Amino acid sequence: MITIKANRSLYTHYLEGEGIEIGALHGPLEILHQNAKIKYVDYKSTEDLKKHYSELNGIVNVDIISSADNLHGIQDNSLDFIVANHVIEHLANPIKALEVWHNKLKADGTLFLAFPDAKSCPDKVRRITSLSHYIQDYAVKDHAMPNDEHLLSFVYAWNPGYFVVLQEIKNVLDYMWANDLDYLDDYCEKLLSDKNQDCVHSLLSNRNIELHHHVFDYHSMKDLLMYVYKNLNFSLQLIDLSMTKYHLNECIFILRKTKVAHSPFMDESAKTAEAKERLLEDCFKEQAELIEKQRKILDERYEMIQDLTKMVAGKLSIRPKMIGNVIFQVMKEKTIRYLKSRDSAAFVVQKMRNLLNKR
Repeated sequence: MITIKANRSLYTHYLEGEGIEIGALHGPLEILHQNAKIKYVDYKSTEDLKKHYSELNGIVNVDIISSADNLHGIQDNSLDFIVANHVIEHLANPIKALEVWHNKLKADGTLFLAFPDAKSCPDKVRRITSLSHYIQDYAVKDHAMPNDEHLLSFVYAWNPGYFVVLQEIKNVLDYMWANDLDYLDDYCEKLLSDKNQDCVHSLLSNRNIELHHHVFDYHSMKDLLMYVYKNLNFSLQLIDLSMTKYHLNECIFILRKTKVAHSPFMDESAKTAEAKERLLEDCFKEQAELIEKQRKILDERYEMIQDLTKMVAGKLSIRPKMIGNVIFQVMKEKTIRYLKSRDSAAFVVQKMRNLLNKR
């Protein structure tokens, strides 16, 4: 099976020159381009990261200590590329992060942006974050702590056993999502039993935890990029992408900073993306058809095993359970065509007799 790392490597040829990877930890992107020089950025030193993530082996050496959404110490217009794999969902203010990353890139610089797709991880029970929510987060420029909705929905998705009555939490979240609330109000409190209130208050009293602040999919990221282009004059153009169902559990956007601001989804770019998506869709269908054929073959083999087992068991008067291994051995030696023939049962009977005689 293709791994995420192999999938990402399909897009690393866009990365050359001098750049950074944010939050690589123990899984840095393997950049294949020989002209690429990379430095690693994280919010803690290498030593502190190893202490904090003691269960992880192979944590990279951190070159620059800085938070992902400010990149202090890195000059504007100085980077040829930025790699941010599964970073943006951990940030309370994604638009601010995109703004910083855009400013740090040179003209023609590349942003390698990967994020988990909501349908392919526990976030699937959460609401896809709305564009208005991102805009509201951006209005509070300096906030980094998660709000009530971030915390509740993340724990609801990733650690539901934390709550006493899960349905009450779902009712609260449904109400917050319907009313676009970031924080609990009096009505939310009334929906919670005493025990659940204790759980929620304890959770909200410690906001300094690592979590997915927001929930993305391809379409929500596209909407976000269109917003920053139209309203903040960002010049990030989509030049390549991957879709989740072909790349396990993530989406990958390859974005190029252009000298003149224009839509990230220009006509030609959109046509290219749509054509690629159609091609991937065709590949996906072919793969699905192949899997279906393999499943039918397995079903066919299972039926043959069942039939052969009954025949052999009747001829030798022994329990069918004893015959299974011999039949599997026969299947390795004989073709499906032979197993369908009349001689197959006799062949298995002889094999079984030989085995019993050895005992």
